[in-house]
Amino acid sequence: MGNGRQLQALCQVAAQQHSPSLAEWVASHCAFPNSMVDRIVPAATPQRLAATRAALGVADEATLATETFQEWVIERRFANPGDADALSAAGVTVVDDVAPFEDVKLRLLNGSHTAMACMGAVAGWP
Repeated sequence: MGNGRQLQALCQVAAQQHSPSLAEWVASHCAFPNSMVDRIVPAATPQRLAATRAALGVADEATLATETFQEWVIERRFANPGDADALSAAGVTVVDDVAPFEDVKLRLLNGSHTAMACMGAVAGWP
């Protein structure tokens, strides 16, 4: 959580190590909004692996595909305030605080999925 602030801190350290003036420029010209992305990536099926093999001509055992669901949420904290409108037009939810969206994803969605997987494993389900 707080991925924007974490990235900001890392960039500030790197910029400061390179040049104090660069660190000042980053601090005054760059924005590091927090964000949350939710995208469902199911396990690869034999059909998906075969389709990838046919398309690429090589076997790729790390093939991933996504379901159509996606949710992008980004904090309203931009170097250029007009960026919020462009992101909103592209389907991104722009909010003042990303934390409630992260909480819902982690606690309700990921938490329930983890609980079901653990119960299935205990029950001996593959």
